[in-house]
Parts: sequence; C-alpha cells; structure tokens
Amino acid sequence: MAATACRNGRVRVGDAVVKAARELRVGETVTLRVGPDTRILVVRDFPAARVGAKLAADYCEDRTPPKPKPAEQKASGELNFVREPGTGRPTKRDRRKLLDILDPSS
Repeated sequence: MAATACRNGRVRVGDAVVKAARELRVGETVTLRVGPDTRILVVRDFPAARVGAKLAADYCEDRTPPKPKPAEQKASGELNFVREPGTGRPTKRDRRKLLDILDPSS
C-alpha cells in the first residue's frame, strides 16, 4: 500500500514527491494524503529491528492538525457531499438543495 501511495504521488518528504525506495533520515517531515485527509509525521528515530504498527508509532511524531468540527466545516465551506453509488445524476431539486446549503443568503 505504501509503494502504491508513493507511485500515485500521495507521499511527500519535505516539499518533494518521493519514490518508495527513498530512504528517510531522522528529523524529516513526511506528508501523507489518505483519502480526503492529510497526515503530517516527523521521523524521530528508527527501530533496531522490525516492529509492529503499535510500536512503530513511537518512532514518529504526529503533527497533523486536529480536524474541524462539523459546524466549523459548514462555516468554512469544507463539507463533503457524497452521493450513494448507483443513485444516478443529481436532479434539479438536488442541485437547488445543495446551492441552498452552500449559499443560504440567496
């Protein structure tokens, strides 16, 4: 999964998109796009041997900003509108409802 994420350009070290073979160094910042979310990790150290996922978290520092609450998302316009698969195109009524949510003043 990590190699696929690198291939798709979802992994950055510093400001550069990296390949899966890129070796990390202590202190580097890794930015990961996981779906709609972005995670920011800083490498603190490396384990001497392979460890499980729970222990691997001890070797990096998570600097991901906290997610905004739904009320804050609505105020900033960051709501995600998801339609169920197989429901077809949005109707004119759906579009009007969406516009009312996005711009209630009109």
